[in-house]
Amino acid sequence: MLQIKIQNEELCLLPEKGMFWAAQKTIIVSDLHWGKAAHFRKNGIAIPAKVQHADETRLSALVRKYQADRLIIAGDMFHSVQNKETDNFSHWRSAHAQLHIDLVMGNHDILKKTSYSAHNITLHDNVLDAGAFLVSRQA
Repeated sequence: MLQIKIQNEELCLLPEKGMFWAAQKTIIVSDLHWGKAAHFRKNGIAIPAKVQHADETRLSALVRKYQADRLIIAGDMFHSVQNKETDNFSHWRSAHAQLHIDLVMGNHDILKKTSYSAHNITLHDNVLDAGAFLVSRQA
């Protein structure tokens, strides 16, 4: 973990592929690409299902370890169209029902908006004003 200070805010850069903003009890990540392994397998590219499970486990561990109240995703939460792995997101979400999730829509976030609202995810088209920071997706 590397602690940095930006805009008078303490941030922890995490080796688990995220950032923790302690003052806001917020984890910030990008490019989760939930459902990517299933999408590739469906198209004949051999990627083990364990890959998705490992990502889910790592994210759950971060939420628990830092007792986060909020998760901000800076683009590409899901990888493509609905598949078994994106359907399984509902299990992950129910385990973290208290977690507020903000998603700045990325180019891979092409599910119907009702899919996001069904999981209580707040959508932002381009930028999320998080107070001290503006969070945007990668270009």
